[in-house]
Amino acid sequence: AIDGSADNTGNLTMTYGSTINGAVGATYSLASINLFNTYGGGSTFNGTVNTKALTLNSASYSSATFNDVLTVADAAKFTGSNQNLILAADANFANGISFNGYNSTITLDSAEGDKTFMGTINTVDNSSTGILQIQGTNTFTLANAVASSAAQRLYLVQVNDNSKASFSHDIYSQYFNILNGATATFGCNVDGAVQLRDGTMIVQDGFNVTGTIDNIVTGNGYGVLKLLGTNTVSGAVGSSYALKSITTGASGAIATFSSTVNATTISSDAGKTVFNGNIFTDLVTGTLNFTADGIVELASGKTIAGVVSTNTADTGTLTLNGTSKVTGTVGSGKALKLVTAGQSATTSTFDDKVNATTISVGSGTAAFN
Repeated sequence: AIDGSADNTGNLTMTYGSTINGAVGATYSLASINLFNTYGGGSTFNGTVNTKALTLNSASYSSATFNDVLTVADAAKFTGSNQNLILAADANFANGISFNGYNSTITLDSAEGDKTFMGTINTVDNSSTGILQIQGTNTFTLANAVASSAAQRLYLVQVNDNSKASFSHDIYSQYFNILNGATATFGCNVDGAVQLRDGTMIVQDGFNVTGTIDNIVTGNGYGVLKLLGTNTVSGAVGSSYALKSITTGASGAIATFSSTVNATTISSDAGKTVFNGNIFTDLVTGTLNFTADGIVELASGKTIAGVVSTNTADTGTLTLNGTSKVTGTVGSGKALKLVTAGQSATTSTFDDKVNATTISVGSGTAAFN
């Protein structure tokens, strides 16, 4: 074991990379730990670590691994690029940790069970630097903000294959990657471009996504988006390739898509989903399906280029505002409860069959082709 003579005393410097198996600062925390690993080298701590300050000064392609609980009471920062801080246990950074403008990496590993990262993660203004990656089949929860503003956004937040991450406070990054079999749950606002492989993005009630959500696999039908309540997605969804599925319209909530949406299947539940952009462009002929007696509203001038269906006959309300259009069958297989179209001085258009218990046409025109 390594201890200070009193709390916040003693400085530990590691220069060539080595392993410490015992606890560090268990009785009295250290004043500082400074890591000066050589190129490609690494330091490993297998016991608990308590220190006032942590500085990663190492050369490129070096690493520092903490396999037990790490507590940093004050400043923690990187002072170089291409370093990797690996945390395989709970971590508490009381004053956060800063990439300090360097493109280094923090890796959170939940292989040994559910873990929690306490503390903010930041970088310097307007640098878009720093990579946060989460790996492991258990859940790693980030309890505090990742970047404090759009000006201090990270470069990349990535949830690796078959890994689970949970974010509890607002998060800013230039890119968010959710890879194959990964699940990222956001109990917070998300600001940046989300890139899905065959992973799942879950947004809890009351939070919004500012940016695009895209499928980056070369082919349609990968990536799942689940909106669990009143949420807004400001950017296009599935603009390069269509997502596999989108779940939206939770009971008692209103979900809003501000731009184009492409997915093989969109499922809307007992709440309301508002689409202010086109649904299903030339990428895919998808299905918009009611899974309960909810409402889907399409903005004027926009098109649903696919089929509208319902799981249960006489459920689901489709509202076409202004000059909106549906190219596929409405009520395919089972009739919807209500279709509303033909607002004043506008024409709504249906290019295929319409099957609904009630069709309500306003003072405008509904064209059934």
